[in-house]
Amino acid sequence: MSYIEDFFKNDFLKSLLFPATMMPFWYLSIYMINNEFYLQTEMAILIIICYVICLTSLLMMSSIISLFDNDFRNRNDPHLMMGIFLVATIFLLVWKVILFFLAYSTLFFFDNKLYYYWYIVIYFIPLFVLWPIGYIYNTKHGQD
Repeated sequence: MSYIEDFFKNDFLKSLLFPATMMPFWYLSIYMINNEFYLQTEMAILIIICYVICLTSLLMMSSIISLFDNDFRNRNDPHLMMGIFLVATIFLLVWKVILFFLAYSTLFFFDNKLYYYWYIVIYFIPLFVLWPIGYIYNTKHGQD
């Protein structure tokens, strides 16, 4: 067997590719919104920052989706987590594109620069809001 065949048979290794789909959007946002940081930082550091942000948000969104799924613990489907990662990636990509459009539009139309750390905080606010809501939903409806 080759390494490529082994890679695509292991769900854990395939799940590491989901944050990689979001990384170009983060890299682009660092370049467009925080160009000074982009110019001063090495490429390896930028890639690590992008991957950590993507992985953190993907794990948070996946846990939120699994909290809203009542039968998550009762199913024995081995590909269920891959489906949850896929849905979480799609939600996060849509949210990232909307947020990037709004942040760059404020810079372009109103000449009002959004600082990049506020951009990251705004990106994570819905995740931190949905997490307790999902936990409350799971505790109330998961008992059925």
